[in-house]
Amino acid sequence: MRTFLFLIPFLHACAAVKVYLSPQTPVASQLAPQRASLTLAHHLGLEAFEALDSSSVDAFRQEVPFVGQGQKSGLILSVDEQDVQHISPAALKPSFTVANSPEVDSFSSVISTYLDRAEHAYSTIYSTSSFPADAASRHIDLFDMLPNHPEVELFYAELSALSSLLDSADSTTAFAAIELAGLSQIRSKFGAESQEYQLAAAASRAAIESAVAQSQKLQFAMLTFDSTVTKRQHGSQPLQSQAPFPIPRPQPIGSISSCFTTADACTNGTSSCSGRGQCSEISRAGKTCFICACGSTKSKTGSTDNWVGEKCEKRDISAPFTLLAGTTIVMILVAVGSVALLTSVGNQELPSVLMGGIVNAKRD
Repeated sequence: MRTFLFLIPFLHACAAVKVYLSPQTPVASQLAPQRASLTLAHHLGLEAFEALDSSSVDAFRQEVPFVGQGQKSGLILSVDEQDVQHISPAALKPSFTVANSPEVDSFSSVISTYLDRAEHAYSTIYSTSSFPADAASRHIDLFDMLPNHPEVELFYAELSALSSLLDSADSTTAFAAIELAGLSQIRSKFGAESQEYQLAAAASRAAIESAVAQSQKLQFAMLTFDSTVTKRQHGSQPLQSQAPFPIPRPQPIGSISSCFTTADACTNGTSSCSGRGQCSEISRAGKTCFICACGSTKSKTGSTDNWVGEKCEKRDISAPFTLLAGTTIVMILVAVGSVALLTSVGNQELPSVLMGGIVNAKRD
């Protein structure tokens, strides 16, 4: 059984991680990393990926009974603590904290891992990559007055993914995991008192309020961290990379085994499309992924070979086969038609002109 314990190193690594849950779950105000990971996984309907001993599960069930209920949609956000006061509704309070020494100031790999796990449990997945920044900006009229900056474009994509999940919560079991990095970048660039940041924060707050209001059909979780503590700890030293922590191998999207989450994963998984094509980006069910777009090659005899397959490993024989099959069918139809015509003609008397010629020949 695959595990959600990937979260534990991050809970150890970040300073005063706060977790907000809606609907609220009756748990202790401060949890150990292992218990926090199980609590969060259970809240999002992904506890099946936990691999814990029976005593840990029994202890958890005493605090949080496993009540049977229909599957809901799920949403998890990662937010900088400096932004929380501007976007969190007053009614939303921290459910528990996990305080440890700081090492990193981002949950991006955690967000990525939740998205990979949710592929196996939810029918629809939304993420920032599902909404390219240039496309997202065309759907959000609220920000027409904002300048065209990369930070703003990133926030467009984040808010589009969040809004799409909230809109689809009624009709499907959807899941979204989003790191509100664009919001913090707008604050860093324009300032917390700027119009740009105030507009972005107000839109984020409205979306979170909507998520909390949909508690009957949506399980909401928000992870926050204090990046200022991390910066003070490290000073001018670069932050530790998240690479040493377990990062899941990119998995195919949906049931399409050849549709990879990144271009690099497509290139590596298909050996560069067997050298007969290239990885191209497509969108399926609101998700962006990469597949092999196969091309053509010239053989030694000068003929053109077309290639198909997940890795462009098969010759495309559909055109020759179609031509051969079509020709065969036409010949069969012509033969059948000819026989039918001759049969019908044989049952009729010849015209009088032809009959006269036959009679005269006999008299001679």
